[in-house]
Amino acid sequence: LAVTEVLSALSRRQRQAQLSARSFARLRADFLYVVASEYILVPVTTALLSLTAALVVRYPLRALDSIHPATALDARRNVGPVSLLVSADQQLLSAAFIEGFATEDPNLH
Repeated sequence: LAVTEVLSALSRRQRQAQLSARSFARLRADFLYVVASEYILVPVTTALLSLTAALVVRYPLRALDSIHPATALDARRNVGPVSLLVSADQQLLSAAFIEGFATEDPNLH
């Protein structure tokens, strides 16, 4: 979902003439390179959806936003340490922090 959200934001900025076609293409390529080399992609499973349901009860998260901390928790349990959870959503960042993740808001840069 994170990949789709970032590409959606970049596409929206290009459509609104806030990004040139060249800048969009460069940012898209750079982001997809980082995804391929640094992201842990977690498949959506029944167990993951159960975890998202628990998170929306525990924290004031929107349904799709709960997928981010749920996948981070799943990856931490099954793959190893997750270094950072990035989001511009303050409620998501708060929930992730309480769950023990380092967080980063890209709007602060």
